[in-house]
Amino acid sequence: MAAAPRSAASRARILDAASRAFRAHGYAATGIDAIMSAAGMTHGGFYAHFPSKAALLEATLVQLNEPQRSPLFGDIVALSGRRLVAAIIDRYLSRRHRDQPEAGCPLPTLGAELPRVPGNPSEALAAKARHLAALLADHLPGDGATARERAQALVALLVGGIVTARTLPENHAEAWLRSCRRMARTGAGLAQEDG
Repeated sequence: MAAAPRSAASRARILDAASRAFRAHGYAATGIDAIMSAAGMTHGGFYAHFPSKAALLEATLVQLNEPQRSPLFGDIVALSGRRLVAAIIDRYLSRRHRDQPEAGCPLPTLGAELPRVPGNPSEALAAKARHLAALLADHLPGDGATARERAQALVALLVGGIVTARTLPENHAEAWLRSCRRMARTGAGLAQEDG
């Protein structure tokens, strides 16, 4: 009877370690040995929980789609309207998100890489993009179709902005993020001081 709770706890530790590693380094650069070591376990225990590294990736992405596990937005989902949209923009396009990808959204790190992953687990990541767009659309001005289009464009700006900020030298990154936040607020129909 005690084996089931231990097994569930072990699986949760593996998922947590993998989630951080995949968001920090991507899929190809993250090995099972490193994940298991970060989880405090040996490589041999991996296959008792997951059939493959690709299956582990998909499980981590599904887990990250749960609202309470959102690394960036978990504590702001109680906000609504302009305040929520402004908070999402500010959190996503922040220095913290730029500098700590392991604690952020998986879209910037994994988005371009997933179509090349065995079994193509990109649907789980696509669900993350759709979820973020739907969350934004529910709180943006305009009718349903206009708000959805605006939200999709805003997600593209958020993801592209943080991807590019991570490639820039330190002395240019903050100005880039500031410009992206300003354009995201404009695109969302917010005044610069909203929030």
